[in-house]
Amino acid sequence: MNVFHSDILKGKPASVISVVSSATYDHICTAIQSNDTSNETLAQVISMCKANPNDVLCVVYKSFEDSVLLVYGTQPFCVQLEGSKLQELMMNQSRENHIYVFTYVKSSVGI
Repeated sequence: MNVFHSDILKGKPASVISVVSSATYDHICTAIQSNDTSNETLAQVISMCKANPNDVLCVVYKSFEDSVLLVYGTQPFCVQLEGSKLQELMMNQSRENHIYVFTYVKSSVGI
């Protein structure tokens, strides 16, 4: 999936979960790239991406950060994007040491 040419982020997320964690984006990317499934939430993200590489995109947001992680693909692949508007949008909802995982699912055409 080419997430930069996909309409997957135009819709609402299929799910949003919040996890208490002090992990940094580097820690999260390293765990995902090494297929470390010791954290239940990351294990679910890895599993969803592997099972649906062309249909699932997870956006990981760490409270009060000005960037997000995009996680997708069969590996899965992890990309940090700077300049996210989520910091502004989540200002009143974010809690210290929380990570939010927004899961987007590509809608099927012709259902």
